[in-house]
Amino acid sequence: MDIKQNKTIEDLMTEAESIARNYFRQGLNCSECVYRTILDLYQPDLSPDTICLASGFGGGMGY
Repeated sequence: MDIKQNKTIEDLMTEAESIARNYFRQGLNCSECVYRTILDLYQPDLSPDTICLASGFGGGMGY
């Protein structure tokens, strides 16, 4: 997606939510969904293989 299109922040948020939900349904954890969605919307030329960077955060950063 070309982020330079004239979209409102609400439109972008709605699109991001839809994309992230679809990734979650495919089995990605929450941090992977967010990361992959950001890649799709803002960095489409970056390899999806970098999703492993977000995988470790899926269980949280707590105890």
